[in-house]
Amino acid sequence: MVTHDASTSETIYQFLSRLFPMGTQRGGDPGPAKTPLCPTDMFAAVASLVQRCELYRCIMPEAGVAAGSSPTRQLIISSAERENWIAWGAAWRKGPNVEPEDADPDDTGPEDAAGVDDHRDPEGIGGVDYDDAMNQINALWGKLLRDSNSPIHAQPSTGECAWWRTAIALLVISDEACIDLGFSSVGEPHWLEALLRQPAFKDEAWEDAEGDSNGSSEEQAEADLKVSSRHALRAATMDTFCVYASPYVARVVPKARVPGVGCTMRTLSHNLALLEPRDAAAINWLRQPGAAREDDKPLNILIVPFPHRVEATCFESHLRGDGNEAPPWGFFEIKQRWLSSSRGDEPTDEDRRAVVDFIMALVETAARDVGAIGALVLPEGALDWPTYVLLVDTISKSTHPVAGLEFLISGSSGFKDRPNNYVLTTSFLADKDGAFAVTTAQAKHHRWRLEENQIRGYALASALDPAGAWWENIEIDARRVGLNVFRAGSTFAAMICEDLARSEPCHAALRAVGPNLVFVLLMDGPQLPQRWAAQYSTVLADDPGSSVLTLTSKGLVRRANEVRRASTHAVALWKDDKNGLIQLECPPDVQGLTLTLSGRETGEATLDGRYNTNAISWHYHGHQNVRLDADARRKFAWLLE
Repeated sequence: MVTHDASTSETIYQFLSRLFPMGTQRGGDPGPAKTPLCPTDMFAAVASLVQRCELYRCIMPEAGVAAGSSPTRQLIISSAERENWIAWGAAWRKGPNVEPEDADPDDTGPEDAAGVDDHRDPEGIGGVDYDDAMNQINALWGKLLRDSNSPIHAQPSTGECAWWRTAIALLVISDEACIDLGFSSVGEPHWLEALLRQPAFKDEAWEDAEGDSNGSSEEQAEADLKVSSRHALRAATMDTFCVYASPYVARVVPKARVPGVGCTMRTLSHNLALLEPRDAAAINWLRQPGAAREDDKPLNILIVPFPHRVEATCFESHLRGDGNEAPPWGFFEIKQRWLSSSRGDEPTDEDRRAVVDFIMALVETAARDVGAIGALVLPEGALDWPTYVLLVDTISKSTHPVAGLEFLISGSSGFKDRPNNYVLTTSFLADKDGAFAVTTAQAKHHRWRLEENQIRGYALASALDPAGAWWENIEIDARRVGLNVFRAGSTFAAMICEDLARSEPCHAALRAVGPNLVFVLLMDGPQLPQRWAAQYSTVLADDPGSSVLTLTSKGLVRRANEVRRASTHAVALWKDDKNGLIQLECPPDVQGLTLTLSGRETGEATLDGRYNTNAISWHYHGHQNVRLDADARRKFAWLLE
């Protein structure tokens, strides 16, 4: 472990006081005097301590201890301790319940190595008694406070610090109390249901998480978040599931995958992820109302590599300075002339309707082959905001074959009245009043710089001087990561081009949460195993175990092929934690691809020895070409030429 000067290290109590400036319970005193009311707050506290002193590096289950190894470098977790912690966490999650009728009140059960009673349900179903579990949790928190004058980074010469085992116990307990948190409103943990029933809880405790982000009035905020009566925008962020822990010190959100490699903080929990303080990267967590579809049902994804043609005139340059700089410095804008039948700057309403009809024709054609289409994905910058809204409305009002569509992802040149480079994501949900759509927007975090080899490689020299330094002319908004729940135990995230390649705070959030699926929208050439997108996708597939799909347009693949005189038509690349890289080719006479996936349960282990067999890994099963018939190709000829 890293050695620090303990005399200058923040103490546990000082840190907890910063984390809980308003206390740990409603109406409580500031600071950590009382046991946190919410497991997420508990996790924020102890996980932060474990991360700061790098204790995760020393944790080892009893069964994994090497013969003759030195205990001074390992914190050994016995099976009895682990089972107790799991049971107490389960009791916290379930809340008060009636004790089993056949339980013997005089039987206190065996004691573990630390001398803590282990009250077990005789049938192993109901877990321990809720009150007993909370007594144990309160006692552990009290023990942590008694040791809270210890510097966080203090290192004993032998053995372990007095608070280490206590912190790990509380981390495991709080993690187990949050199974399935954030994935569905059905079967919420009891502690969350009880919390939401408290008077004025929503107004006070979660104001930061769900309040209006731009400070406008409640009426204006509601109007800003609606496109139509059944199409809402998700503008506010749910960037922490903590209630009383300050998000400016630590944040906690649910997680989907535990990495199968490495010894990091990410491999110490199954259900919760510790994130950096607010301002690093905002989290937009969208869960489904009601019961979600099971993960093992097939997911057919329709890939629409639109546009089919990108002219050099779609890249418009804007020099800065007097033009005498060496090299010339400027910006370029993308003009979506592929949306206009006249190849002008602005498409007409009829043009936008034709684009939507073209996409819907592909959906119908694909559905005749593979059945229901579950997802629709388009590349970076494929659509503009009015066209996207028209597509969402058309899908929402349609029946077969889009009745089962779960989500739509597309690059866009704008969001509402704000031009920029966005990835737009829409989840198609249902409530008691019928189907509705919820859209989120995530701006690109990094400008694309077009260098000489790219300008020549895409034959753009007629628009951009190859000797110049050309930067994408976009606004740099706050970093945001969208996490969308789309099945009972699965989430997906979407990224834009450069955001995959650059090391930044969003990568830490993605690896901590471990989304089951990651979609990367590109404005790029052929998707080949030796190119950059494949390399970065492999990293995410290894850690945290996400399945990754990269997707570009046929238009840029065509330009690259014409320059290189190549014949590859790989518009997409797939990588999961079991299969190698898979190229998805879209030949010239093909307009789309259907990719068939399914979620499979897989086993994951934490550093303390807990094993979960219910994690979901999405695997590739095959893909099919989608060809429009001759009449449709003639109808949409201007979109295909």
